[in-house]
Amino acid sequence: MSILNFGIFFIFSFIVGYFVHKTNWKLRYLTPLCFFVIFFLSLLILSILFPKDWMNSTFFSVEGPNQLARYALIMSCIFSSSTTLVIIVIVWAIRNKVF
Repeated sequence: MSILNFGIFFIFSFIVGYFVHKTNWKLRYLTPLCFFVIFFLSLLILSILFPKDWMNSTFFSVEGPNQLARYALIMSCIFSSSTTLVIIVIVWAIRNKVF
């Protein structure tokens, strides 16, 4: 099942990259947009999948975020960074006719 999920993710990324190539978007505009959309989407998915942990996480306090909030931020940041990197590489490859 994980190979199928990876294939679907890669095909979806290729479709998005092809769309970005056809619309001639600049990569400097695509990068922050992709990062922030995936970041907040992954935080939303984490809050839906783990509601009790989400209720116990504290992002803003005197001591700073607690451990659950740090884990959520780190996981969202890593996921959005890797997804942004994949999208950028695919757009670059399509523009330079690698595929």
